[in-house]
Amino acid sequence: MRTTTLIPLVAAVSIQLSSFAEVTPKEHRLLIRKPFRVVTSSGTPKTPSVNPWEGEYDGWDIKGDATFRSLMVKHLKYIKKNCPDFYFKAKRDASIIGHVAGQQSYAIPAGGTIVIGQNDINFRMFGDDWIIATIVHELQHCNRSNGGEGAARWSGVVYGPRLKLHPAMVRYLKGGSMKLGYSQEKWNKLEK
Repeated sequence: MRTTTLIPLVAAVSIQLSSFAEVTPKEHRLLIRKPFRVVTSSGTPKTPSVNPWEGEYDGWDIKGDATFRSLMVKHLKYIKKNCPDFYFKAKRDASIIGHVAGQQSYAIPAGGTIVIGQNDINFRMFGDDWIIATIVHELQHCNRSNGGEGAARWSGVVYGPRLKLHPAMVRYLKGGSMKLGYSQEKWNKLEK
């Protein structure tokens, strides 16, 4: 019984290991970072491009498990419905949404990437409002003209009422932004 289940496993591992023989060190690093999507210099994939951890919605490349992807699609649809102007600005500046376990959320503006941390998903004091505000916050960081921390917090003040965020959370974001010296005048001057 054990040998019958072990043989396919050994065969699969040996096939995977033999495919690394042709991969350059740079391509190997890409394979580690982005499993199953290595593209060689000739432009042909060396491994299958089917990855259960990646999906796409309306031009967004969403990296995470099925639960995370469905959560992001649900909230992106909500943002698009209630704040279409912000949604289209965000799509202009960012294209990748990732998931990280055990950390806070962060943005990589140069790469047009936001990463939503599991800690923010698990924070349920305001229900889904915190996750929506986090998505808006991190997407604002990717804004080329107005992506600082003050602006990212102020985005919750500007878009919060339209997104129907809890008023206490909007006041919290406003206070944190004002503490950083941010105001509506700065927003009006810098936001494009």
